Amino acid sequence: MVSLAFHDLVLDHTNNSSGWDKEQHPGKIAVLEHALAECKKDGVTLVIAAGNDGELRTLDSLIPQTYGTDNRFEMITVGGVDQTGKYYAHTVQGMEGQGGQVDVYADAVQVVGAKHDDKDDSTAPVDGTSAAAPAIVSIQQYLQPSTRR
Repeated sequence: MVSLAFHDLVLDHTNNSSGWDKEQHPGKIAVLEHALAECKKDGVTLVIAAGNDGELRTLDSLIPQTYGTDNRFEMITVGGVDQTGKYYAHTVQGMEGQGGQVDVYADAVQVVGAKHDDKDDSTAPVDGTSAAAPAIVSIQQYLQPSTRR
């Protein structure tokens, strides 16, 4: 069982690079809504990757991305750009009048990240909004350091 005790952690910002189709997983919605409400109550902002299925879906079809425009929760949705600042075409976008919106964009193409292998210093370039979101949560934490220590 996954613990949803976010309020016990000493942090004000957290990153989530996952999401799921809300039509296929309706049972998860209530659990996630409770966790997101607890986060907001405790002053924790969730920074979430928009997703990389932009050709197939919009943010209103994904959980938790659809909550980006919901005032019940504190979320920042991150889309992607390449090194020249051009839009990363795979970023899932919101549709006007529907749930979810991309709040900010960050580098999502050939982002150097840790590589999981036997070497402690291994890195590899990766693409996607899951590579973009950690940059935003890091900047947010730097600009708004935790008051809970």
